Amino acid sequence: MADVLFVGKSSITSIVNRLAERGWIERERDEGDRRVVYLTLTEEGRKIHRKAELHLQSLVASYLTHFDEGEVEHFITLYEKLAMLLQEQGGEQGHENDT
Repeated sequence: MADVLFVGKSSITSIVNRLAERGWIERERDEGDRRVVYLTLTEEGRKIHRKAELHLQSLVASYLTHFDEGEVEHFITLYEKLAMLLQEQGGEQGHENDT
């Protein structure tokens, strides 16, 4: 999880604690391996996620008005390619581990 979020492993616990305290996530331990913890968004967490997504889309859209249609299409193509690469590689390439 630390690698995907580009933060140190020691930071993950405090981030998860804050999210749980705010009621945005729930934790559930794996019955077979108590070291494994599953995190699930709560309904409130899903609301916050949707709100953040809409805000980000609005912010990006406000800047995209300064580009012509071809530039916007090119940006979207490159952004989708980047997202795919990050998903496939877990964001590990070019990132030093903070541990």
